[in-house]
This record gives sequence, C-alpha cells and structure tokens, in this order.
Amino acid sequence: MKKIIALILAFMLLSSICAGAKGLEFQMGSNTMYERNEKIESFEIETAPYTKNGRTMVPVRIISERFGALVGWNGEKQEVSIKKDGKEIILNLGSDIAYVNGEAIKLDAAPEEIGGRTMVPIRFISENLGMKVKYIAPTEHVYITDEDAVMTVNGVDIFADTFISLLPNLGVDISGDSLEILLPQAIDLIGSVYASASYYQNKGEKLIIDETESFKSMVEEYNNIEEKFFLVSPFIDAVDCDSFMANFFRSKISEEDFDSAKKWYAENYMSAKHILVTFEGRTKAEAKKIIDDIYKKAKKGSDFDSLIEKYGEDPGMQASPEGYTFTKGEMVKEFEDATLALKDNQISPVIETSYGYHIVKRIPLGEISQETAAKMAEEFAYQRIMDEAIKGSEIKVHKTIPELAKMINNK
Repeated sequence: MKKIIALILAFMLLSSICAGAKGLEFQMGSNTMYERNEKIESFEIETAPYTKNGRTMVPVRIISERFGALVGWNGEKQEVSIKKDGKEIILNLGSDIAYVNGEAIKLDAAPEEIGGRTMVPIRFISENLGMKVKYIAPTEHVYITDEDAVMTVNGVDIFADTFISLLPNLGVDISGDSLEILLPQAIDLIGSVYASASYYQNKGEKLIIDETESFKSMVEEYNNIEEKFFLVSPFIDAVDCDSFMANFFRSKISEEDFDSAKKWYAENYMSAKHILVTFEGRTKAEAKKIIDDIYKKAKKGSDFDSLIEKYGEDPGMQASPEGYTFTKGEMVKEFEDATLALKDNQISPVIETSYGYHIVKRIPLGEISQETAAKMAEEFAYQRIMDEAIKGSEIKVHKTIPELAKMINNK
C-alpha cells in the first residue's frame, strides 16, 4: 500500500502531461465527476451514476454536452435527442428501443427520469458518439475519452492517459532528448504487464488476494489533493494489472521452479574465505611483506581460520566466519577470478584488489538456504509465466515511435 501511495505522489510531477484531449471519469455512486481539458477540474452532478440491468446510468446532458454533442428534449414525446458529427441518437423514457440515424437498436436498460434528470446508459451513448468507455473494476470508476487507443493488448485498449502515466514508473524521462530511444522498451514493458494480466484473466484465473480496499484508499488519498494532475482511473487500471501479476505468479510457484533455482545456484554460486591485508596506514610494500609471510604460513598448513582471526583485516569475515557465498558480478573481479580458478579447499596465490592484498580459500558450496531458494524460484516462476503470456498474447501498437513522442510532448 505504501508503495502504491508513493507512486501516486510521484505522478504529481506529471502536471505537464494532462493538456490536450478530452477525458472524463466518475465513480459509481459519487456526485463528483472529473474532467481533463487543459487541466483537471471537478464538477458536481445532482444525480449520481448507478447501475440498472448491468448498465451504468448517467445524466444524458452532463455526459453528452461535455464531448461536444447537442442534446434536445421533446416533453410531449418524452424523447431525448443527441447529435454529434452527423450522427443522431433518439431515446424515449421507459423504452428499451433507441434509434441511431433511424436504425432501431434494443437497449439493455431503458432511459428513465431520476430527480428531474434524464438518465441514459453511458456505454451505448458514448460508443455511438465515437468515444471510448472503460470500466475500472477495483474502484468502480468509469473512464471516457475521445482519444484513440495507443495500444491494444488481448483486446484491451490502452489509452494515452494510461500509457503516459506509466512512463516515469518505467524510468522514462518524458522531458528528455532520449524519449524516442526509450519508448520501444517502454512499449515492451507496458505490453508485458497488460498481456500477462489479461492473458491469465481470460483463462479464468482468479486470486484469493483482493486489493480492492487498498485501491479505494489510494483513490481517496489522491482525491484529497486539491490540485489534480491526472485522471486517476487509468492509473488504477494499470496498477491493478501489475498487482494481479505480482500476486498471481507467487501463487503459481512450482516444485519445478524450486528445482531450477537449486540447479542454477549449484552451477553459478561459489563460496570463499579470505585473508585481507589492507593498504591503510602502511605502504604497499609493507602490506606485501605482511601478506607474503601469512601466505608462507598458509602453504605450510597453518589453520586458515586461525590465520584469518589473527591477521585478517576484513570486518566482514568476522561477521560471516562461514565465508562469502556469491555469484558472478557480486565481488570485485580479481577476487571472483581467483575463486573460480580454485578447487574446493585450495588457497590462491596473493592477489591485489583496490582493498589490499588477499589470500583466497575456496570452500565447498553449502546447500541453498530456503530464503534464497524461494527468492530465486519466484524469479523462475515469473519468467516462465510471463513467457507463456507473451507467447499467447496479441499486442498491437497503433502509433509509430515519432507519433508517440509527439503525443507525449503535446500533453
């Protein structure tokens, strides 16, 4: 939860991305709506959105006119008309038949009057006027935009608001000169998050863990911020996908993943102890003389642990008397190379690193700890699950890299 709140606060820095295209969001049962034009503004409505026959009902005039449609009312016929871009929609109170440019279409929920306001099914109206509607389940938000999708992953549209709000979290500097260079990797990462979540959700996978209350708390905290910088629902949608995968792959860790972790550990990890004589407070020549004397003792069979205790100047060996266990890239190169060149229980010649002079003794690699095995098994499971999802997913990008860069820079 703290991580999610931190992300919201981080995205407060994105004030420059919200100009331009129209966006609207509201939460079921709430009288507050948020609209994005040049900035985010809220407004109140007298009748809160609600659900009827599985369809979200909203005040027709509020929604339609916000997107440039003309709304008319014929009291005698109890008829509402909505016109935009050469298209006309006719609805009658209490009737489940609507007309789009004269063509009769059956509605799942008939328009009705509540509190003096004509309530209509938002998805039917919006999509017939060329807008896109997305329902954000964790927080019961409805998001409406007149923009085209940037990407479509397994039939799920990803709009500009979502795409842009995720970029800083992926380490993409949207103000930098390298934006076009970084975008291909960002597309892959965003695609993989949505692909994996939608792929397994489409297969009917469900989780015991429910983060709904955490998401609602996040929205409540964001709504307490006086100046809004982005519509929160596209961000919630993305975080929901990410949270699903974070919990899903942990629930699918198998014995095969643990076996892979143990095998990888045995093939790539090594253990070693060492005696260090530093350069601190002495010349290199003085340090070399000391280490050479210790090396002679070690070669004659002196107990290596006793030599560490008597001469060693690495405090880490006192904290870890059993030695260091590591893989490639975790130690300085000279130390790693010296260990790799040894067999178990052999000692190295004197080697030099930036820390000083060392004598290294390779020791048998012990069994992998349960904690390490679990962590590695998670990584193997994640990669296995992600590979399956990507392989079975359809990812479409609807804009070129230059078009995406221009879209971001114009927001």
